Amino acid sequence: MGYDWLAGEGGKVTQVVIALASGLLGWGLTGLVLIAVRNSGQLAAPTDRGLHAVATPVGGGLGLIGATLILWSLLFWPISATRLLIGSAILCLAILSWIDDRAQLPPALRLVVQAVVIALIVFYLVPTTRLFPAIPFSLERIALWIGWLWMLNLTNFMDGIDGLAGIEAITVALGYALLTGLFPYQSPLVAFLPELALILAAASFGYLYWNWSPAKIFMGDTGSIPLGFIFGLLMLDLALRGFWAAAVILPMYFIADATLTLLDRLRRGAKPWHAHREHAYQQAILSGMTHAQVALHIAVLNIALIALAILSTMAPLPTAAASAILTLGLIKWFQTRDRPAI
Repeated sequence: MGYDWLAGEGGKVTQVVIALASGLLGWGLTGLVLIAVRNSGQLAAPTDRGLHAVATPVGGGLGLIGATLILWSLLFWPISATRLLIGSAILCLAILSWIDDRAQLPPALRLVVQAVVIALIVFYLVPTTRLFPAIPFSLERIALWIGWLWMLNLTNFMDGIDGLAGIEAITVALGYALLTGLFPYQSPLVAFLPELALILAAASFGYLYWNWSPAKIFMGDTGSIPLGFIFGLLMLDLALRGFWAAAVILPMYFIADATLTLLDRLRRGAKPWHAHREHAYQQAILSGMTHAQVALHIAVLNIALIALAILSTMAPLPTAAASAILTLGLIKWFQTRDRPAI
């Protein structure tokens, strides 16, 4: 079974059924994780660098990623070697991150494992396909590897307030699914990614029930690291289909906020792996906005980015520029809001 089956006769009904099943499983598994973590007593205590006020369970991403992998495997049987490899990569990152959420692994160890996983996937999935034929092959592969590794980690950095990572997962995955549905060209990467995007988007709705402000459970690295890996996979597929502008536009808020903040911290000599509250969305919270208000502002932007990503198939450069203006405008507004007097 594959995307042709989803798009064929009865495909719309099938998509709705899969979405409902994904949402319910995401909701149910996250709820079970919440109970288990509460019983274990392993809660994230408030810190000066965090934005939550009460001790909260961490690891809800296990429900989201677990639901995605279970349905992606069971509903589309048999599992091909490529699907097994990608699923194993996601599972490996989730397990590593689950351990990190509880034992605080060294940053260097986490980064090395992530880098090796991505390198293996890049080598296996795109051994010869070119994104930018004008530059040397080795340089292109290094850039692809670094970009994917950054996408994985920036998603982790951006998972700092209630509902934000869930909103990003829903909008990026739905944007990808819409583009591949409107332009169903044969993927040069793998053919089953629209299924993955549909299941991820729906499972994220189920997860969001528990993570919406005030969050009952946080995603943790267990969810954000595999989520960043999936974002990179979906955006790579769009770029290989020729939709390079859409691949940049859909996750643009996360990319821009995380990258600009990192560059500013590096300029000031701050250690990039240390936790902080300097992202634009965090500054908006410190200015007095609620978690829900900030997440909804970004959700509205992301809906506009989906529309612009679709338009980018006809006019890549103008729509990419418009997306950047909208995104930077929201970031600037978040950063320049007056903070309440203490």
